[in-house]
Amino acid sequence: MNYILFTKTAIIGFLLSVPVGPVNLLCIRRSILKSRAAGFISGLGAATCDAFFAYVTAFGISYINSFFVREEVWLRLGGGILLLFIGIRSYLAKPKEKVPAPGGKSLLSAYATTFLLNLSNPLIIIAFAAAFAGFGVIGPDGADFPAAVLVAGILAGSSLWWFVLSSIASLFQKKFNSQSIRWLSRLSGIFIALFGFLILIKLV
Repeated sequence: MNYILFTKTAIIGFLLSVPVGPVNLLCIRRSILKSRAAGFISGLGAATCDAFFAYVTAFGISYINSFFVREEVWLRLGGGILLLFIGIRSYLAKPKEKVPAPGGKSLLSAYATTFLLNLSNPLIIIAFAAAFAGFGVIGPDGADFPAAVLVAGILAGSSLWWFVLSSIASLFQKKFNSQSIRWLSRLSGIFIALFGFLILIKLV
């Protein structure tokens, strides 16, 4: 029974991570301009947040759920501002052609930014609720399965996507010279900032 639940939630975690968004752009950008590890750790931050939201959704933790719904405007405002900051910083950055191996502080920053970005988007809870219903994860009597299996499945499926994406993106690292790296940095910065701008516009 548990392996069926794990498989279903792993598929859900993978599929909900695929749509193109700011975290995907950050993962691709960091995989190419920094390293595959930086890109994967960026995705892992989002995957951890996905697992948290999945747990809240499946087990009906009402006070946490209601907090995210109640504070949606402020959370999205914070997410939009963070994206604008990251986008502008990316545009103005002067990336080097030879990038040193990322240190622990750099990887922690990569993890934290994507975790916070996903945390600022309570709509993920709605996406998980719809996916759980569609895959028959939550039955009529509510959640009656081990929490660890559900969280592990979501985390595994989401992490698999980020591993695949960062691995593919890092293959292009050696194909970029200093000029193309600079243009990639600016272009990704523009799109990331645009995501943030659109979020802020919708709040007006």
